[in-house]
Amino acid sequence: MNKKILAFLFSLLVLLVLFVVALPAGAGAWATVGVTEMPETIYAERPFTIEFMVWQHGNKPVHELHWGVDRSVAVSPLASFGSPDAGEKLMFTAVPLEKPGLFRADIILPGAGTYYWSIAPEPLHGVTEFDPLTVESAAAAPTTNENPAMPLTQSGASLRIPGALALVTVGVLGFLFKRRRTAIGARKISE
Repeated sequence: MNKKILAFLFSLLVLLVLFVVALPAGAGAWATVGVTEMPETIYAERPFTIEFMVWQHGNKPVHELHWGVDRSVAVSPLASFGSPDAGEKLMFTAVPLEKPGLFRADIILPGAGTYYWSIAPEPLHGVTEFDPLTVESAAAAPTTNENPAMPLTQSGASLRIPGALALVTVGVLGFLFKRRRTAIGARKISE
């Protein structure tokens, strides 16, 4: 065979192999990220939590990407925070929560100022950038036992659970008391 034809066929074979190998990397396509919980005020040197959803193709909550029946890759979002004052970029890995597509990242920022931030849902494509954060100085943080970084919904949930238990207990006791009174009344009538 002609050397030019062999070189062309070899090049075609290499391109085909590269295409087949690279296919799974692009199979996840793109994703969007939406924040579901975040504290209103953030203080330097104090931990805070961000919860967010990762949506594959903008509509399917996702924790893992699946190729066939035996191959999957976990989604590992990275939250990046950068400050023009600090000059460095801080990266935080998020952990998956029970609900599909829901992740949590625990963050500590070193100083007060403005931070530009984004979340990249690796290995999916599509970095979502958010509005800049204003971080207050550590000296401005409240000195109470209350954790200012705790989202309001979590602190409210911790108060609702004992209230709900008390309400259920009162309801069960009321039901048992009424049932006992009815049984005592039925006994008196039969006597």
